[in-house]
Amino acid sequence: QVLEGLGIRPSHRMCNLTYCTFVIGVNALVLGTLALVDLFWPWPRRPLPVVYQAIEESKLIVFLGSNLLTGLTNLVLQPLVLPSTVALSYLSLYSFLFSMPLAYLHERGKVLKLA
Repeated sequence: QVLEGLGIRPSHRMCNLTYCTFVIGVNALVLGTLALVDLFWPWPRRPLPVVYQAIEESKLIVFLGSNLLTGLTNLVLQPLVLPSTVALSYLSLYSFLFSMPLAYLHERGKVLKLA
């Protein structure tokens, strides 16, 4: 509201200072609220699912592999031009095929790391 008082209106089209400040403020508020809830939550945490544990242990390989696989999927299948149900089916299969080898390797005690 301070910047609006100066005549600078928020505009997501222009991505100006007011809009960036607004987005950063909203995100900071949400993250702060979630951090407070997480900090003072009275019940013990449940263990993470196996797939999440596998992703946590091999973050860099998962990040690089998922970026490459996402690019390949977008080039080959072009999910934006497919009907919604077909695109959702392909992307669900993509998620399953990417996460299952990670879960399998995690269960065997293997961690994927770059040397």
